Amino acid sequence: MPSVMENVVAGMLAALRTLNDTTLAGVTVDGAKAVSGKGYKDSVIVGHDGDPESDAEPVFTQVWANMAQTRRTETGDIPGAVIATTGSTSTDTVRQKAFDVLAVVEATLLADPTLAGLVGSLEFMGGASRTIENSLGSAVVIPFSVHYWAPNI
Repeated sequence: MPSVMENVVAGMLAALRTLNDTTLAGVTVDGAKAVSGKGYKDSVIVGHDGDPESDAEPVFTQVWANMAQTRRTETGDIPGAVIATTGSTSTDTVRQKAFDVLAVVEATLLADPTLAGLVGSLEFMGGASRTIENSLGSAVVIPFSVHYWAPNI
């Protein structure tokens, strides 16, 4: 049962990486797992919610789209996270930076909600932010999720 899930993750990463020289300059776009415990960097993670204690990862479901069982419809959820950092313990500016990056991620994905025809549609959902502080400064992590629908695979 082939799935389009990995292609959706790759498409999301590719769409966001095209902005590395402009809107997301200085922000790492990665398909990495959780945030490491020592240092943080400004990042967009696709495929994990950024929480080291979470086991969130992409999931999909397929159902037959017709009685002859020749076509399937797939839905899936891709977790992600925006991480913004600062070298100080002040969280006001870093929180705003995190929400600014989240807005860029949302606008980029919704500008082409089919990922160049890969899926029928995408829905973007943001989550609650959390602040992390350590000796290196503060980070704000905002998890998000992208729900996709792929007909006739």
